[in-house]
Amino acid sequence: MSANAFAPYWTDSTDRRNTLIGRWSGWLCGEACFGVCVGIGGKTHGDTAKPTVFFGLGSPGASAEISADTGDMDSGLSGEVSCGYGTRNVKFSGEASGADVGYGTGVSTGKCSVRGQYTF
Repeated sequence: MSANAFAPYWTDSTDRRNTLIGRWSGWLCGEACFGVCVGIGGKTHGDTAKPTVFFGLGSPGASAEISADTGDMDSGLSGEVSCGYGTRNVKFSGEASGADVGYGTGVSTGKCSVRGQYTF
């Protein structure tokens, strides 16, 4: 296999959101939990940014994070499981376009949450 097989991933100027592992989107959010979780955030995908609100259940704590997620960015409802401690956060989510995995950094008191979110 030649390097040219991967050329579309770094030369397609119309869509730089393609990577060797597929689609990706960025995520910036803050969340507070004390049994019930509430948070706000934003997702980016290429040159598009969309606000997100979420509600759920989780262990007591607070977090702020920035992460990169596999998968595309959809508007509407989705579900997510997220755990973080210190400066690390990992999450798994399900959207209309499929399941995504994300990893990022931020600040967390150490908490896990299960939440539903709505992206406008």
